[in-house]
Amino acid sequence: MRYQSLPSNYTEKQETTRARAKRQREERRAELTYTVADEIRWRNKRKKVMAERAKAIESSKEIYLTEQITRKFISPKHYKAIADASNKYKFTVSFREAGIHTIDAISLGAPMKGHDILEKTIKESSLQKAYPNNWSDKFKNLKSVGLLGLVGHWDNKGLQGVWCLNEDGIKEKVSIYHYDGSFKTKDNFLDEKGRLTAFTGDYDMHDLITHRGTGRPRTVLSDSKEEKDIIDHINKAIAEVDKARPFGDIEYNAVRHGPQVNFVSHMLSKERDKVCADNGFLRPVAEAGSFPIAVVSRGSWKIINTIDELQAFYSSLGAVMKESWKPDGVRNYQGDGNYVNLGRKPSL
Repeated sequence: MRYQSLPSNYTEKQETTRARAKRQREERRAELTYTVADEIRWRNKRKKVMAERAKAIESSKEIYLTEQITRKFISPKHYKAIADASNKYKFTVSFREAGIHTIDAISLGAPMKGHDILEKTIKESSLQKAYPNNWSDKFKNLKSVGLLGLVGHWDNKGLQGVWCLNEDGIKEKVSIYHYDGSFKTKDNFLDEKGRLTAFTGDYDMHDLITHRGTGRPRTVLSDSKEEKDIIDHINKAIAEVDKARPFGDIEYNAVRHGPQVNFVSHMLSKERDKVCADNGFLRPVAEAGSFPIAVVSRGSWKIINTIDELQAFYSSLGAVMKESWKPDGVRNYQGDGNYVNLGRKPSL
């Protein structure tokens, strides 16, 4: 192959020192100056970067919020289903903290107790009360066999068993001890489908607000059809994503009763004799809280940490908080001890 020879008149031009210095000065000057087009390009790039950064921050906040709620309030299996139901059926619902151990048991398919079982779940606070001197040892032992979060059967000697659902659908107390005195494990309380038969806590609703109908959003009426309908919507949504909780199997429904906000109305309407016998309403349920609570409104979750935040949230929805729960309300619950009655704040 022949290489094409250079033209006979070709002469290579060498850049002189002076020319090179001039060129370099011009290049540096160009680097230090910018045109209107450059400014527009940089501004647009900055907007894009800031938008991406803001999106990343919001995504991080959402991830953190989801982790907090699915760790202590709602099982990860049910988180999106409840949000979707609240959006589809136009309601706002909040939940009290269930606790890590209860959420673990719920995720394993345990039946969830209603008001017909009044005993406490196995957790730090209940063990501290039963075993004030050595509760931490009991806690470690029960954790190792997977019994935390189950509803215990307690007597004056401490924890004796757990509440279970037998094959006939009957609630019964079952010992947590083998004949040799050692603890049974969680596997001893599984049915043939692999579901836990030992009860855990349910999802305790705190607030329940409907956005349907004309007028402003409002708290649903106690023991009403609209209250039952929303509870059914939640349980059906959960049943669709969690086959261990068919809607028709009441003991496995996640929401077993009305919201705390309607407790006093329910007691006056359905259990007035008990109110008279107790000379009041149970304080922890009559009053708002305890906080924090997790709330989902029309598909969006958040955590509310104080009663003032809750009142502000009601206002943001255009709803009105019940007078006895308002921090500045003219009516409140009064009384010493564990039972209270509705009273009126003294005028200043």
